[in-house]
Formats: sequence, structure tokens, C-alpha cells
Amino acid sequence: TTRRIFLYGLSFVSLMLAATGVTLLTARLLGALFAGDVIRGSSAMVAFGLASVIIAFPTWALLWRAAQRTTRTHPVETGAFGRKLYVYAILAIAGSVVAITAMSLLSALLESDLEVDSFAPLVIWAGIWLLHWRIETAEGQQTDTAATMRRLYTYGMSVFGLVLLASGVISAL
Repeated sequence: TTRRIFLYGLSFVSLMLAATGVTLLTARLLGALFAGDVIRGSSAMVAFGLASVIIAFPTWALLWRAAQRTTRTHPVETGAFGRKLYVYAILAIAGSVVAITAMSLLSALLESDLEVDSFAPLVIWAGIWLLHWRIETAEGQQTDTAATMRRLYTYGMSVFGLVLLASGVISAL
């Protein structure tokens, strides 16, 4: 249990930092390529993005490789609470970022105020969601705990989607 908390806790933090860094760098790159917006914001954001990617991504990759190695030697690990908590927390956060970003993009499109760098979070976090969804689908829910985590994720994201829908309808009215 302690090993799982350490492994998946650090993996979670590393992935969040790496995703944030990649998102910042991608937004800056898209702004520079398509909007000709080379000097936008401060260089501190680029420095943070680079530092996050250079440090957090390799850390996440090593930790995730160790976690995958553990599942090969101990298949019961795929149903462990710590692993499922990690996977569903990532799915929930990535899904939320994608939904909120898509809603913001749609709003900006309707107001004719769309900026190309706004697509970065959508693309990066959708990729993270897809990767973890494929991992979760391949592993399945082998234990009652895993099935409960899946239900909680499904219900939570359904409520979140309904709240976004209601706020969109209210805004439209």
C-alpha cells in the first residue's frame, strides 16, 4: 500500500506537471505559428513549461514504467484501489479540462473571438484522457473496488456534464 501511494501519487503529480508544461509550450507554439504572436505573455511561462516537461515527463515515464512492470509480475495489481484511483482521477481531470475547454472554444467561436492557442489544452488533455481510457479498458474491472471506482467516475462525470449543459442552456437563454 505504501509503495502504491508513493508510485501512483508521484505519477499523478508528475503527469499533471508534464501536461501543464506541454500545454503551455503547445499554446505558445500555436500562437507563434498561426497568429504570428511570438512575443505574448512572459518568458516565465515558457521557462515553466520547459522545466515541467524536462523534469516531470521523464519522471512520470519512469514511474509509469515501474507501475506497468508491477502489473506484469503481479496481475492482481491492475485491480488495486491505488491504481484505479490514479487512473480515474486522471480521467476525471482530463475529461473536465477537455469539456471546459471545448465549451470555452465554442463560446469564443460564437463571439468571433477565437484564438488558435486555445486549442492546446483540448488536444493535450484529450490525448491524456484517451491514453488512460485505453489502459483502463484493457485492464477492466477485476475487483469490486475497481467496479465501484468505475461507477463513481461514470456518475461523477455524468453530473458534471449535466451541470455544463445546464449552464450552457442558461447562458444561451
